[in-house]
Amino acid sequence: MKQPKSKTKATNADQAEAPMVADELVEEWTLERAKAELDIIQRPFSAPDDKRRAVIVKASALGFSGTCDLYFPGLTGRQNLFLREWLCNGNQGANAYRFAFDVTDDRDNHAIALAASHMLRSNAIQDAIKLVRAEVAKTVACDLEEHLRELMVLRDMAKSRGDIKAAIAAEVARGKAAGHYIERIKNVDDEGQKKLPPPTADEFAAIAAAVAKEC
Repeated sequence: MKQPKSKTKATNADQAEAPMVADELVEEWTLERAKAELDIIQRPFSAPDDKRRAVIVKASALGFSGTCDLYFPGLTGRQNLFLREWLCNGNQGANAYRFAFDVTDDRDNHAIALAASHMLRSNAIQDAIKLVRAEVAKTVACDLEEHLRELMVLRDMAKSRGDIKAAIAAEVARGKAAGHYIERIKNVDDEGQKKLPPPTADEFAAIAAAVAKEC
């Protein structure tokens, strides 16, 4: 056990979680499979650097910091690749699946989409997404009083300095991500209309990505 652990540390010095995960994989599977999994998760993101940084920042509380790649100990190497790409590339499941499983030929796109959807619905992936969503919510959270106060300041700035649509849009996005607009829609729905459901995982990720660009 000592020899594999030492080798893992040498190749993953900047990933504090990797040695611990490597030991678990060696015990649960085989040394060869552990090496293969660790090699898989060290592939670079295909997403642009700005999206990569945004996701890393948003998930920093999960144990990742600096330029280390996102890694979820509860997922296999390919599941990690799939989730990283899904988070970074606008929730494109089929593209994430192709990247994670090295699908480069012209296979049936429908079959790829079904496989990606199946993977995305797995309990392990959903648990990891919930963790990311929780950390994103903490990052962009703002209470209603602060939100209204900031909008008031932006309104005054708009009157005195001219158009600041981008700033207002960013603040509105923060309010949406925090759920304020959804709650207000629910509160005024007093005519028996069907209430709007909370954001889906895709919708939440899209809002979070928009907010990340403004942060």
